[in-house]
Amino acid sequence: MSAAAPRTFTPKAILLGLGGVVFICAFGFFNDDQLKQTLFIGNHFPIGVLLYFLPVVLIWNPLMSRFFPRLALGVRELVLVLAVVLSAAWVPNSGFYRYYQRMLMIPVVNNPGQTMWQKYQLMDYLPAKLFPLDRDVKNPEFEKVYNGFKQGLKSGDENIGLFAWPVKAWLAPLLKWWLPLILTFSVLLLAMSLVVHRQWAVHEQLTYPLAAVFSMLFQRGGASPIPDVFRSRLFWWGFLPVALIQGVNLVAKWYPAVVPDIAIQWWSDGPLRNTFGENFAFFINPSGLNSGKIFFSVIALTYFLPGEIGLSLGVANLLWGFVGLQLYAGSGYVLTGHDHPSALAGAYVAYTAILLFTGRAYYWTVVKRAFLIGKPAEGERLGVAAFRVLVGAFVLFIAIMVAMGLDPLIAVCYGLTAMLLFLVFSRIICETGLFFLNGWQPAAILLTLFGGTAVGPGPMVFMALIGSVLHHDMRECMIPYVATALRVADHGDVPKKGRLGLAILAGILLALGVGFVVSNWVMYNWGATKDTYASSQAPNFIFNPAVDAAVQSEAVGNLDLAVGSAGLAKLALIRPDPKLLKFFLLGFGLVLVFAILRFSVKKWPLHPVIFLVWGTWPLKMFFYSFFIGWLVKVLVQRFGGGQVYMRLKPLFIGMVLGELGVAAASIAIGYVYFLATGLAPPPVGILPP
Repeated sequence: MSAAAPRTFTPKAILLGLGGVVFICAFGFFNDDQLKQTLFIGNHFPIGVLLYFLPVVLIWNPLMSRFFPRLALGVRELVLVLAVVLSAAWVPNSGFYRYYQRMLMIPVVNNPGQTMWQKYQLMDYLPAKLFPLDRDVKNPEFEKVYNGFKQGLKSGDENIGLFAWPVKAWLAPLLKWWLPLILTFSVLLLAMSLVVHRQWAVHEQLTYPLAAVFSMLFQRGGASPIPDVFRSRLFWWGFLPVALIQGVNLVAKWYPAVVPDIAIQWWSDGPLRNTFGENFAFFINPSGLNSGKIFFSVIALTYFLPGEIGLSLGVANLLWGFVGLQLYAGSGYVLTGHDHPSALAGAYVAYTAILLFTGRAYYWTVVKRAFLIGKPAEGERLGVAAFRVLVGAFVLFIAIMVAMGLDPLIAVCYGLTAMLLFLVFSRIICETGLFFLNGWQPAAILLTLFGGTAVGPGPMVFMALIGSVLHHDMRECMIPYVATALRVADHGDVPKKGRLGLAILAGILLALGVGFVVSNWVMYNWGATKDTYASSQAPNFIFNPAVDAAVQSEAVGNLDLAVGSAGLAKLALIRPDPKLLKFFLLGFGLVLVFAILRFSVKKWPLHPVIFLVWGTWPLKMFFYSFFIGWLVKVLVQRFGGGQVYMRLKPLFIGMVLGELGVAAASIAIGYVYFLATGLAPPPVGILPP
């Protein structure tokens, strides 16, 4: 009799996965909002997930294997635990709860003091039904719900109870509108990940660097319950030096007068200006050349990238700086905050076209089979089912936005633009391992392409609100987490990815519930203003584009037309912004040119991903490390060959975990200190804030 196949969806694996979701939701928001340690999630290789998963691998499994073998987890079960926790990691903080409540509360409190908001009556365009208490200032609970949120309800040293905040006021808008919207959008993104997974992972053979590292954390070839990588000497040769450097810098944060830190960060603005002149600032500032920091995890992850991508990430910001310098030298034009998102959006549109063209055979087959034209083959069934769910979720997503009050045409345009954004964003991370990245706002790009009169201030502020709730900060974004989890499932030989998708969705539902209680309790207890960006700057992004739309329309005498037009009538009013359209076309054209060169010129050294990430804040911090990592890989392959390159992989896994391990330790130390003293620990930021 043959041995039974390893199981995946066992009760112990499901319970440990859901337990991990509770863990990251219970501790993540408080760490980031109040303790100000290294971000608990913060990126797409999240420390909080490792802080839970590694003890399961290195402590739970060895102990259970020895004393209670039935409770030990197999490889497939470990994959399930990781997939459920990882895919829910966007919920507790920056992916959702850092902004959701603040976007609804802070503008209502601040509205009376905002001149331009008042002039164009922007708050009136947002239906009151979407807000707690319908924004009724006459309601006796208004002071507690709104000002209590901003200032906190805590009295002295005594914390409020876990549910001693205005729960009832929040339930109506949450259950009627926001929860259906976020769940539908989550299903849409999950389905989109399942549709493209076979094309990316099997047909195009993407590297998925983050998935490769995650997979090595549980792969084992012998009888030992400890994964192979942790029994490699090379792993510890990578881990210990990095952990020592970051450990010393961690101690220096706590005892700056006693322990000097090890310098891995520098500023070069002054010397560069003095050497090349003040005009060189128009190259320095856009490129991020004025400062630098070594991130060992980035250097190590670059080792797993194709050479053309590593080099491209290393030089991308220099090209954006070159654009800034040439514009200033040629015309005196200085790059603005609107130019860069327009260039990125154009690049995303072009790259979407490339992705669809490259996978046209597979995608066309999926579409035909989804509409009952032919019978799907064995490998196509998941993609076909997922595409049907995708179409249904998209229609429902648009319907919910229209029911909320958004113009139908604008809702469709916003939905399609958001899908394009998330698709390419996920592709970047799957292809490059760039675990920290930000995107752009569809509302602002639609304003660029359509003009203020066509969009109108009402739909503009509505789109900006939805965007600020769903994806204001894409450093913690659902779809790359899911894509990474699916690829790890491939490495773990997990079948039935449809069932895995349902488990992921269950984890997200649990995260939304637990995160809602924890985040509201923290903000109603201590107040919502300790996170200065989320409470003071981010809410303005809802209204600033709407002010721009109103000003544009008023300048040409079309404000009444912009306010009164609806549906297809808006098409006749389209007037793109000429200046920003040029940047959009710049990004679009450069991606196409570099794609053609890549496919037609042998050994072309650069990848069009340059124009999807150039000028972004994450790359300003990372590009030095990407370049170093690319150079290290080139030298290893040049002088050691392929065999040496493969043997050295544990060394670089050790470097990744050395840096992230100290970051995780800093979080744990911060919690212990707070619990012991009641005081906030000194802020620590090993990875980007």
